[in-house]
Amino acid sequence: MLNLKRQNLILTSIVVMTSWLLEGSVVAKKTGWSELRTDSFTIISNAQPKRIESLWKDLHYFEVVVEKAFPEFLSDQEARKHLIVMPKSGQEYEYLAPLQKNGKSARSAGVYLANEFNPIILVRNDPLLSANRRIVFHEYSHRLTHAILGRLPTWADEGIAELFASFKLRRQNLVAGRIEKDSIMQTLNSEGFIPFEAFFSQNRNHLRKRKALNVSYPVSFYAQARLLAHYAYFSDEGKRWPSYLRLAKIGIERPIDESDVSFHMQMNYEELERALEDYIERGGHKSISISIAELDELPRPETTALAENDLHAYFAMILTRGNHYARAEEYFQKTRETGIESSIWLSGRSEYMLYQSGLRKAGDLAWKANLLHTEDPFISTLAVMHASTGRLEEINSYEKDDANRLLDMLKLANSQGDSTRYLFETYHGILIASGSEISKEHSDFLYQGIDLYPNISYSISLLKIITDRIFDSN
Repeated sequence: MLNLKRQNLILTSIVVMTSWLLEGSVVAKKTGWSELRTDSFTIISNAQPKRIESLWKDLHYFEVVVEKAFPEFLSDQEARKHLIVMPKSGQEYEYLAPLQKNGKSARSAGVYLANEFNPIILVRNDPLLSANRRIVFHEYSHRLTHAILGRLPTWADEGIAELFASFKLRRQNLVAGRIEKDSIMQTLNSEGFIPFEAFFSQNRNHLRKRKALNVSYPVSFYAQARLLAHYAYFSDEGKRWPSYLRLAKIGIERPIDESDVSFHMQMNYEELERALEDYIERGGHKSISISIAELDELPRPETTALAENDLHAYFAMILTRGNHYARAEEYFQKTRETGIESSIWLSGRSEYMLYQSGLRKAGDLAWKANLLHTEDPFISTLAVMHASTGRLEEINSYEKDDANRLLDMLKLANSQGDSTRYLFETYHGILIASGSEISKEHSDFLYQGIDLYPNISYSISLLKIITDRIFDSN
């Protein structure tokens, strides 16, 4: 009997202790949020599983469609993942959405929280609202094309994104590239074409300034960019598409001019405008279509419960980018109280500190995140990119040792598996901004970037340095 009582006491103690541990452990607490990870993106959501699965399938199939347009699809195999956040309720969406100039939260179907290293798409959970998926596809296409081509001039960046944003799953076919003829015709008839001299030289800052003076100007720009991309992809059986991409690559280095268009498209500005008008008037009905039956079976990713600490860190990161600094700080404090500093938390905190305290404190947090070496090196090295590129203009006033520490952080990020184009370009940018001499050690590291991405932005300047060094040694 005594042994039985003792056994019962031991079992009771184990149950009580287990219960206490589960209550006290942040990891064990149920948040109601799930995390679905693929090689290309991560979805976090507290919506119904069917809604999460639907979004995952759409994004996977979307990649298939984009691959058809770019034979060198995802040449940057280590492209940084997108984080896609879909709150279950409209109230949660509004809480996380960024503040606009009028102080109110965004009311749109979705919003893109831009960042070179870990872009976030916040999307409203509304299956009847097709605009939310269009925003996801538009912004996600930026991620794919940047991985292939690097940074593009605005006219090509937005034109290609608009080309694929109409993606839909229709009767077991993947369809993209449908052009809204009536909408474009109405815009061009009321506003006319933007002169191509101005069109090809526009950047996002110009568009923002133009919008302040004339709200319809960006609408015209996007319509023209969409029409040009559609025309290049579908006209003459796609023969103009390579010329369009060559112009886009030239536009990375400098604004293209009429001589570039004449050489690559075989027409001047006046002829190009006339060709676009004729193309849209004839309908522009062509689209990309791929049968799902021709594709391999979908690889089913694992969905796991999202730990409370990581959820708070993600929320804080989203709120920071939306200028909700006080709300972000509350979530950081909740996580700090647990005593657990995950790589996600450190990465988000580093980004927050860039806005609040500048580069040095952000760099300290980035270094800690970098050393954690989690199974996902892109989360643990995210903060390194924030710290090294967020305030490049400050590096000029720093000691050489500070710049060297940032370079060491990027090398560590690379050793942990981050070989993105942007990592190598950031490394080169720090060297130039700090006025550091490009030693053989630096050039050897940068040359790895040229091996991976032959058209990387610094390729010509670095090859010249290496060539001069060889001649000097002889």
